[in-house]
Amino acid sequence: MGGRAISDALAFALFVVLARAFGPEGAGAYAFNFAIATILYELVALGVEEYGVRELSRDPVGGPRLIGRLLKVQTVFALLGCAVLALLSPTLLDANPVLLALLLLYQLAFAAARTLFIPAFVAGHLAVQTIGEIAARSGALLFAVLVTQHSAMPSLTRAVAGLPLFALGLLVLALSSAVKHGGLALGGTSLKHDLSAIRPIWSFAGANLLSSVYGRTGILVLFLMLGERTAGLFSSAFKFMEVGWTVLALVPWAGFPLLVRAFVQRSDEFRTTARHVLHGTVLCGALMALTLFWIVPLFIGPLLGEEFAPAVPVLKALAGIMVLVAISEYLERMMIVADLHAARLRILTVQTTLNLGLNIGLIPWLGMFGTAIAFALTQCSTIGSFFWILQSRKQMGGTVRETGLIGLCVVLAIAAGGAVSYLPFD
Repeated sequence: MGGRAISDALAFALFVVLARAFGPEGAGAYAFNFAIATILYELVALGVEEYGVRELSRDPVGGPRLIGRLLKVQTVFALLGCAVLALLSPTLLDANPVLLALLLLYQLAFAAARTLFIPAFVAGHLAVQTIGEIAARSGALLFAVLVTQHSAMPSLTRAVAGLPLFALGLLVLALSSAVKHGGLALGGTSLKHDLSAIRPIWSFAGANLLSSVYGRTGILVLFLMLGERTAGLFSSAFKFMEVGWTVLALVPWAGFPLLVRAFVQRSDEFRTTARHVLHGTVLCGALMALTLFWIVPLFIGPLLGEEFAPAVPVLKALAGIMVLVAISEYLERMMIVADLHAARLRILTVQTTLNLGLNIGLIPWLGMFGTAIAFALTQCSTIGSFFWILQSRKQMGGTVRETGLIGLCVVLAIAAGGAVSYLPFD
């Protein structure tokens, strides 16, 4: 967990370096292409890390065959994803095809490396992967700094070239780790059998993919409709929100094992634990909202440059949504606890589709704020859907009613704040 947090911090630092060097336009081009590459990463990753750790822990002898199976399936999905990209509108590919190719290579190498590190993880050798990922991201960051500060002809494409370069180095390290911890077995089974064997992860993989698309829809639509500068300004605000979101998600995740254990055992402690997790999650969301609204805007100019000043109002608008995000994260975790995977997948599908439609409808009218409003409305819709399903479950009903009351208060507060902001005080 700590290694991933450091890796995320290094990724944020890389965005800051690129934004300072190439302005909102460069930040927009990077964010747009990175969003596409990240969606492909989720398609290829498939949530196999958790599945692989579980299965390898149960059957250590079958480790080489399991890792080989996962890699084969990931390769097929990588090829399918690249084929879909090639068939899409030239608008996507002509934006900066070399930049997109570099970021795709980076994300695919990371997905494969994390699969190959599964045997080492199960064996308790966590340091190799953690240090390897931190070293890869640190190397990419240093490479970008050298290109932007000391190159005679700096360019965005050259600056991000370190990402795939060091990711490939991580992939070599992961391959040697997999060989050391049992090796690989790529043959022996058909692809149909491999796909059938990992069927239990499809709902999680679909949910991860939809969440990735949902979180990046605004950047993609802004880039295509209003250009890279607007997308860059929004992505700079969203990047800060994303950091807060990552921290926020740790709270319900930390309470997840306790919730599952109490739910399965039908323990009387379930409601108490659920209430503690809810309060902790909402409190963290409120702290993130206050930080994003009052503190972070003070650092946008010094960190990114004065060209990013127009992103401050958007950041403040996104800050108001953080408590909604907290409630949504909590309820989604409760859906998993209750084993409502199919319902969760349907709700996330509606959420992503609605978000796309609202962005397309609101952005021509409201610009970046259209994306913020679309985000708020879809969060409200998702919270309502999660709440409706959970409150009908006998064991869950009492634990989520307080969530509904908190959510209603937050929505009314956001609506009141939005109305007040338009009053003529001057």
